[in-house]
Amino acid sequence: MGAFGDLTWSPDSQWLAYTRDADNTYPQIWIYGLKTSTATALTSDRVSSSSPVWSPDGKWIYFLSDRHLESAVPSPWGLREPEPYFDLPVVLYHVPLVKEHRSPFAPLDELHPPPTKDKKKTEDETNAVPSVAIDLAGIQNRVQAVPIPPGNYRNLSMSAKRLFLLVTGSGLEGRTNVSLRPKANG
Repeated sequence: MGAFGDLTWSPDSQWLAYTRDADNTYPQIWIYGLKTSTATALTSDRVSSSSPVWSPDGKWIYFLSDRHLESAVPSPWGLREPEPYFDLPVVLYHVPLVKEHRSPFAPLDELHPPPTKDKKKTEDETNAVPSVAIDLAGIQNRVQAVPIPPGNYRNLSMSAKRLFLLVTGSGLEGRTNVSLRPKANG
């Protein structure tokens, strides 16, 4: 069993998401349920995945994964060409924890209009901890890309309305910046 890292609790503290090195040394995201005492792989061991983050409503897990394998070198097989260089390899993904959940990044349409503004929530409703339900069957097949371009991302975190990423520029002189992305439609 490989090294553990990126430990993060679900909003209701009944689930733990973490990374563990697979046999091939790629970090893989797992989720552990306290009630069932079972661990389930959230991502494949065929790609490097890290930085799991639970959405505040407990319906999604967001994570980063090295899956964009487009070489910056146009032809690495020429006589004097360098080896392939993969720049901007990391893509932001999310997984619905229940099959029926529709991506918050999916475009609005007549079947899915924008939410209406309801009355103000009471303090108890605002501070209520959501119960997290997870449909574990086929969870690896529900991974969806978030519609932002690939980059050199790391250290994902989120608030109720934003995703936060550290972004490093390309090359030796690349600078690191914080990127703020809207969480969903709006």
